[in-house]
Amino acid sequence: TLTNYISYHKKDVSQKAPFIENGQIVSKEILDRSLAARPQEAQCIGGTLRRYRLAVACTGEYAKAVGGSTATTEQALSAIVTTINRVNGIYESELDIRLVLINNNSKIVFTDSAKDPFTGNNDGNILLDESQENIDKIIGTGNYDVGHTLSTGSGGLARVGVVCENGLKASGVTGNSPPIGDPFDVDYVAHELGHEFGANHTFNAATGNCSGNENASSNAEPGSGSTIMSYAGICDPSNDLQPNSDPQFHAISFDEITDYITNGTGDNCAVEIPTGNTPPVVNAGGNYTIPKSTPFVLTGSATDAERDPLTYSWEEVNTGAPFGNWNAPEDDAPIFRSFPPVTTPVRYFPKMSDILNNTTTIGEILPSYSRKLNFRLTTRDNHPGAGGICFGEMSITVDGGSGPFVVTAPDTATTWDAGTFKMITWDVNNTNTAPVNCANVAIELSTDGGQSFPVTLLASTPNDGTEEVIVPDNITTKARIRVKAVDNIF
Repeated sequence: TLTNYISYHKKDVSQKAPFIENGQIVSKEILDRSLAARPQEAQCIGGTLRRYRLAVACTGEYAKAVGGSTATTEQALSAIVTTINRVNGIYESELDIRLVLINNNSKIVFTDSAKDPFTGNNDGNILLDESQENIDKIIGTGNYDVGHTLSTGSGGLARVGVVCENGLKASGVTGNSPPIGDPFDVDYVAHELGHEFGANHTFNAATGNCSGNENASSNAEPGSGSTIMSYAGICDPSNDLQPNSDPQFHAISFDEITDYITNGTGDNCAVEIPTGNTPPVVNAGGNYTIPKSTPFVLTGSATDAERDPLTYSWEEVNTGAPFGNWNAPEDDAPIFRSFPPVTTPVRYFPKMSDILNNTTTIGEILPSYSRKLNFRLTTRDNHPGAGGICFGEMSITVDGGSGPFVVTAPDTATTWDAGTFKMITWDVNNTNTAPVNCANVAIELSTDGGQSFPVTLLASTPNDGTEEVIVPDNITTKARIRVKAVDNIF
């Protein structure tokens, strides 16, 4: 038998229309009831996997989109299983949540749009109520923990914090054409289920589709954002950080969901399974005061009892500031985007390639005025079946009266001979006085174009803006000089 596989870039998947969430995702009353009287402190996870019974219905239009004009129940159910398997891969590693389709899920898989009980395939507001009504009616209120309905309508809608709550727990719908692949499974289904598990939107933009869907208690991502609860690629071109969401939850979403499933209604119906895993122990380092408009680097550390392979995400967690464009922040609005986890607990702000090339990546700008920057180092142990996740936090105070701290010479291409004396200069700009108090700096040499700085020319010299160094015997055509603070991060 010949089997054909189609490979494509995720960004090139065709969509019938821009994906939007139809109006408000949740009424204030529901939100307040779901989140009331619960502690807001973040917590580590890893020792317990929570299993929920999932009921997924589909419209006849969905069945034909995944199975053709003569779609069968088996074909539609197979597509549903594929989507939920992808979602589970994320939820198990990111949240210690496992979704298990109910045994009789085929009862709510419909293959004929003329005979299914749904009239809202193209209207999420209608389909939302029909989802709850029909899953309850056919499956039974006590026979599932969370429900969702799939369609081909271009949109999604979900109430926030409804898992385990009778009368509301099937209040989630997702539609797209085609309803397949990561653009559907990650960007849409994982997103809407995230709402049902208590997560709000994380983007800070207020343009395009982002307008009217913002949430002030979770707006930690600049622009459209890039994680699952963001609006990556569907805000508008001026604020879209990237075409699709990365398959990870932002630290803010992690807090909301883990809080809901351990302290909220989401703890009422899960089957708890011990994993034998323990979360990593994480150290994000101390707090600092830095000058404005100056690159800096954050360095943390972590250990894991099971010696699982650790990955790290440094994320800004500022929330509550005014909504706005990524490149025009106000007050303590977020200015540094999230990136996928990496294998080192170090992150440069902005990323090193932008520092070296004097370029700007959308979603990353240096702070240019006095403000606070709050950061979290999230560490994942990537344990099979149920990930252990923990974190450390630190904060930065940006002093608008000092900086930028900038190397001024050498600032053009030049040739140095080994053994000669050369002058290094930099703009101090009040960084040697309070509140930054950088009394001394180190001067370092890179021989690989700035990818690393292995050669220390001076370990500590007064931060006075000028110093003479001896050129070492390191032959290279890619030399770079770095002046950095001693006992600080810039």
